[in-house]
Amino acid sequence: MSNYGQAYADDWMSVDAPQETYKPFIPTSYNADNDFGFGNMQTTPEEDYENEPPLLEELGIDFSHIYNKIWVVLNPRARIDSVLSQDADLTGPILFCFLIALLLLLRGRVQFGYTYGFFFAGCFLIYLLIGLLNDSATGVTLSSITSILGYSIIPIVLLSGVSLVIPAKSIVSYILAIFCCLWSAFSASRFIEILIGSKDQRYIIMYPLILLYATFTLLTVF
Repeated sequence: MSNYGQAYADDWMSVDAPQETYKPFIPTSYNADNDFGFGNMQTTPEEDYENEPPLLEELGIDFSHIYNKIWVVLNPRARIDSVLSQDADLTGPILFCFLIALLLLLRGRVQFGYTYGFFFAGCFLIYLLIGLLNDSATGVTLSSITSILGYSIIPIVLLSGVSLVIPAKSIVSYILAIFCCLWSAFSASRFIEILIGSKDQRYIIMYPLILLYATFTLLTVF
């Protein structure tokens, strides 16, 4: 039995196993539909930094629109187009509210929270009111309403600057406060009229606009 087993083992050991050389798999490209979702790494286009749009354009800041909106507010006879009324630039509103709070700070009154709080709360309420009055108007967004009300607050900014010179709680300051409040409400109603396409509803919106801007005149005068 031992001789038979030894012979069997010798026969098994004498069998030559096939010898193959190991060749590692090196992928030459990745398909877009592979399981890992890396896409084709060899055909990835390089980023063209020279033809990228400017940073201000990517942020939606257009200085021509900013200038035109300021000019329309300062000049009641200026023409307003639909593109300008639908513009949703928020640079002006943030800047003008900051200027009001800064001018109040020069008078020793810290009103940053009240200024931004009243403004954005008023913009949201005006937006809801316009949506209830005219739900079929296109282009009416919260950002566009905020932009309109923010640029129309420029007369209040001027009032805040003048209040540094004239005495507070005087007849002159009261007259200027009423004038600037009506000026801001009138400018905002012009934008909203073009935005919603209804002249009749403009005078309905005027009342809440006067209340909104009267809040800022009270912060400025008192």
